Parts: sequence; C-alpha cells; structure tokens
Amino acid sequence: TSSMLKAPVRTQEAMKNSASETGVTNLPFAQGKAFRTLDEYVAHRRKLGAQDVPYYEETAPGTYRLRTGRGERFSEPQYFTRAQLLKEFGFKE
Repeated sequence: TSSMLKAPVRTQEAMKNSASETGVTNLPFAQGKAFRTLDEYVAHRRKLGAQDVPYYEETAPGTYRLRTGRGERFSEPQYFTRAQLLKEFGFKE
C-alpha cells in the first residue's frame, strides 16, 4: 500500500550511474552490464535473486517490493514506486 512506500536509499554506487546510448551503467549488481530500461534491470536482478542477491518484485502495477533474501521475514517490507526506482537508478522511462 502507498503508506508503506519508502524512498530508496541512494548509495555511492547508485549516484555514479550514467545513462548512455547503450543504457544505464554502474548499477548495483549489474555485473558490468548496461541496461536500457528499468524492466531489463529488474529482470536481471530477479535472476540474481536465486544467488541471494536483493531484487525487486512488482507486487501491483507500478509498485515494487524489495526482496532481500534470508533475513527478509524478520524485517519490515520495503515498497517503492516505479517512479522512485526510475529516479534512483537513472532511467528515463
């Protein structure tokens, strides 16, 4: 729900993101890849979730939950809007 939406915590790595014709680079857990869209990046992170890497799961249209792995059941869920993630990671749309 919107009352649980939080602003993403900007990391030093996230602040260094840069958009280019090939996509956004320097993203957390990107493994040196560039991503043209937020959807591509979210899909990449979801695949890495099998390796216990935090990923974003769309829980409702335009709302994402950060899935953090093993300790998740002991912490409060974190929700973000699509607009927040676009801004956080430097995507235009």
